[in-house]
Amino acid sequence: MVCNMLSLSIFSSSKSVSLAISKEKKIIKFIEKNDNQKNKSNTLLVLIQNILKEYELGLFENIIFSRGPGGFTSIRSLIAISQGLCLNSNIKLLSVTTFELLLCQLTHKEGITLICFKESRRDFYYQFYIYEGGEWKKISKIFSGLQDEIKKKIILFSKKNNLQKINVVTDSLVYNLDNLLEVSCKRLDVDATSVMKSFFFGYAKNTIRPIYHHPHYAKRNTI
Repeated sequence: MVCNMLSLSIFSSSKSVSLAISKEKKIIKFIEKNDNQKNKSNTLLVLIQNILKEYELGLFENIIFSRGPGGFTSIRSLIAISQGLCLNSNIKLLSVTTFELLLCQLTHKEGITLICFKESRRDFYYQFYIYEGGEWKKISKIFSGLQDEIKKKIILFSKKNNLQKINVVTDSLVYNLDNLLEVSCKRLDVDATSVMKSFFFGYAKNTIRPIYHHPHYAKRNTI
């Protein structure tokens, strides 16, 4: 539990990198830099160097990062940088999934919800959840594919489970869902503050096992 110590969250996406610092479950600093380069390691290292000029590394109790799904290079770089910061220290290294970055922002607590996010130019990753027993529980494996495949999957899932409505929460605009009457679509932003909020909600785990965005992985595995 965070008391007087600080926590640092790290996030890297296809568009930007960001860091957030919290104390006693309150975010006290957030920095973000837009970066469209494939390898964002250098940008992330610069942000971390700037943070450490203001806050000593010994002040941090936890470092939290998103372990995917995502691209191989970006996730491996994120893990390596996070591990490097924790080396020879008592800092705990924790991780959350990209799905949890959206789950922690939800205000509705009922029905079936599809968490969907865009990881590359064309590919989306998505998974169905239900709110039961005071928490969100996954009720499907991870799917991957293009926008049209999301629509087909929603229709099939609705028919199979006799559902009248599905909530869709995404970090990107999914245009072809507008004409599905049984769908309520909401867009939310994700960044290092989302990683930190996931930590506040108890999603963070003591694992660095990456979840890559290769389609064959998503089709075979669940989180």
